[in-house]
Amino acid sequence: MIQEKHLNDEYYNRHEINHILKFIHDAASGKLDKIKYSKMGHNATMSKSTGGYRDPYLMRFQYETQSHYDERIKLSNCYGYTKIIGDSYRFLFEGADKILRIDGISDEQRQQVLTNIDGNGNSLDIFAAQIFYKVLLDGLTFIGADSTEQPYLYLIERKSLQNMGHDSEGMAFFIYETYKQKIEGIAAKQKECKYVFTREELAEYEEENDKYKQVQYIENPLGIVPVVHCELSDTTPLLQPIASIDLNLMNIDSEMRSIIRNQAGLNFLVLPDSTDMNTLTDQTVIMLPPGSDIQRPEWVAYPSGGLNGHFQYIQFLQDTLYEISRLRRTKTNQAESGLAKTLDFTQTRAVLNAGADAVEQAVENALKIYFQYLGQEVDVSYSVDRNFELADFDDQIRQILSLQSIGLGQTAEAAAKREFRNKYIKLTPEETQQSDSEIDSDEPGFTLNGGIQ
Repeated sequence: MIQEKHLNDEYYNRHEINHILKFIHDAASGKLDKIKYSKMGHNATMSKSTGGYRDPYLMRFQYETQSHYDERIKLSNCYGYTKIIGDSYRFLFEGADKILRIDGISDEQRQQVLTNIDGNGNSLDIFAAQIFYKVLLDGLTFIGADSTEQPYLYLIERKSLQNMGHDSEGMAFFIYETYKQKIEGIAAKQKECKYVFTREELAEYEEENDKYKQVQYIENPLGIVPVVHCELSDTTPLLQPIASIDLNLMNIDSEMRSIIRNQAGLNFLVLPDSTDMNTLTDQTVIMLPPGSDIQRPEWVAYPSGGLNGHFQYIQFLQDTLYEISRLRRTKTNQAESGLAKTLDFTQTRAVLNAGADAVEQAVENALKIYFQYLGQEVDVSYSVDRNFELADFDDQIRQILSLQSIGLGQTAEAAAKREFRNKYIKLTPEETQQSDSEIDSDEPGFTLNGGIQ
């Protein structure tokens, strides 16, 4: 029996986890420097206060004035390594072939699963890629199953999880919170709501006057909690250390830029009784004691080589980043090729293989619940092709060129080109149809040795 007093119960470190997830998501979207866009087009404050606003990602110096900090915010720059590396993993996973086997279902049911698994028009393969990316970002994600006129699957992000519990029979309850849109006239409002699932009951609650009111309730027709989990290793997000390096790079870049900009400003030594302090900028000012031998303002130059330590630290961060992400570089900072590249790519494959294992199991378990809503017990097999080797790309290019040189004819060449295109190039149905016409007619729209004409 669902008791409302448990609606506010949370797992013990939820807030700590959600702070980490927000940071990783901001880094993965390339938005660690997003605060600067709210400052663009506005004059920086002239305040010389050393208190006030602090951005969570651009660290403020201890005695930095508000005006100087505002300028640094505007010039902050997120390198976006987390996004680049996360997108690279996602694109590799999306490009892998995937095979679904389910016995004892109709062709119509199979087509529904393959082409509209979430009720929003997304194919099963796209949905699986979304699961992979979520688990890469969050370390743990959930797939829910529900049914209206037709069963469907949906994603539940880790940050939405409020509480869950397991016993000897598996998952005993699951509570998550989200927002849903409510249309009132010509206005769309976001309403906070919570969903509570147990083996016996399924309920929805909406927030109303700081309390939660039950708006939907049904007895659970399945006898199980209709949620499965997908996780990598110990549920630690794989992109977390890369996001931390992104944060450090953005801040060291800002510190270096601040030093360089200060050298273009009025940085000088003054006597305490010789200059009106209100006329100075908030750049570096060194106060001299009374009686000093220096009787006039003097320029202060930053020491030659003073930024060397910064550059060395940036290089250290980049080397660490490349090591974590397996993007090996030579001493000349050029990407390596041949055996070294292949060896490093096997580390990338390890991540992709682990992700494929987790996604396969999660999809299979979720589809079993999907068909339980239809009253069917089915055996499901969903497999992701582990052929992530970059060498295959080059091998297939050589294969097509060999067919052309041997002269096996247009049919063999066209078949090889189609196989290559379907595996490595994402096209819309219309573009695929046009590509088929070009391949069959041997039109020079795309050639392997000449690129795009």
